[in-house]
Amino acid sequence: MLLCANAALEENKQRINELNVFPVPDGDTGTNMSLTMNSAAIELGRKQTDTVGAVADCAASALLRGARGNSGVILSLLFRGIAKSLKGRENANAAEFAAAVSAGVDAAYKAVMKPAEGTILTVSRLGAQAAVEFAKESTDFEAMLEALLAAAREALADTQNINPVLRRAGVVDAGGEGFVLVMDAMLGYLQGRTAAPVTAAAPAAAAAPEAEAESEPAVAAPEKQFGVVAVSAGEGMANLFRELGVDRVVTGGQTMNPSTEDILSEVNNTPAEIVFVLPNNKNIIMAAQQCIPLSDKKVIVIPTKTVPQGITAMLSFDPASAEDVIEAEMSAAIESVHTAQVTYAARDSDFDGHDIHKGEYLALMDGALLGSNADLDKVLLTIADAATDLDPEIVSIYYGEDVKADAAQRAAELIGGRLPMSDVNVVDGGQPVYYYMISFE
Repeated sequence: MLLCANAALEENKQRINELNVFPVPDGDTGTNMSLTMNSAAIELGRKQTDTVGAVADCAASALLRGARGNSGVILSLLFRGIAKSLKGRENANAAEFAAAVSAGVDAAYKAVMKPAEGTILTVSRLGAQAAVEFAKESTDFEAMLEALLAAAREALADTQNINPVLRRAGVVDAGGEGFVLVMDAMLGYLQGRTAAPVTAAAPAAAAAPEAEAESEPAVAAPEKQFGVVAVSAGEGMANLFRELGVDRVVTGGQTMNPSTEDILSEVNNTPAEIVFVLPNNKNIIMAAQQCIPLSDKKVIVIPTKTVPQGITAMLSFDPASAEDVIEAEMSAAIESVHTAQVTYAARDSDFDGHDIHKGEYLALMDGALLGSNADLDKVLLTIADAATDLDPEIVSIYYGEDVKADAAQRAAELIGGRLPMSDVNVVDGGQPVYYYMISFE
């Protein structure tokens, strides 16, 4: 059932990606859910599991470590709850499996700080409720899953009514679609509609030597009390973080969300007792938080949503201070940072009143869309005008791998012209995806 779910996500990941209505290039939902589920398929191929409880536990452990992006983390949380409910069982009947899915939903809701309705959470919750109610009257396992799917599909269609952005775009929630796909593939195997792929079809990563696969990640002995791990993309950004005192850099960002395992590996390789993690992307924060119970080191996640916030957090990092003081000061520092980003439209979109065409430059401020234009200068001036009310003292312009130094200087002149009282700095970040990341402090 799980292998069929993995194959279905892999086959349909691009279709799920295209449900994302926000036009920026990002670590899309379908890709993240597919990569997350694939980690379970790889691990199941390595181990001989012959009970429901053992399979669920194996899958949940792999999903936890392989989780990417918020959608992948939520998928892993659902299966973590399922595994806890099925722990030790040789088999499961309709009522027991329905209760397990319900336990998975509870686990996901509890782990998400601000659960949003009209998402995978809603779709899975209503599906699980229907399954539990059905199983009170019938022991038919397949019919129980059919009841779950019917309710989940109805909830999925209703996401358009809950989220007006989805309604305007004429699409349903991408994460909810992924959940329905997973459950349909699992039922499809039981009904004979879908053949289970052989485990050898898993990616090349599954072919790693057995000894390596079974070994635990190395844990560096502590040489100091505090260390820092940061997520970023681009050699310039990585070097800047290291210069500011970051011990380990996880390569990743907007279009390549690192897994929990990727972050955990660098946490464990940091020679410190306590490790602060800077995710530097709102879609990576949850994956970073999953490292907390997985490492023998104490892990503290500072919820940085952008790379400039991470840089400012590091500027306030004082390893001579107490743990709670460091956390408080880094958390307070990022509140003073406003981040503008210039990227490109990954798809045509009518978003929040903006008629956006694929390939245009996009201007964002603190994650909100300011507008789009084929003229980069106009986009930069739109950002500068939006920053006027912020009255910034310092403006830092980090230019990306596709921007030349003289073009970055021109951008600084344009922005500085609108903000004459600000100190404008230009830094070669070398980051992909974003032509410019600009911090206003």
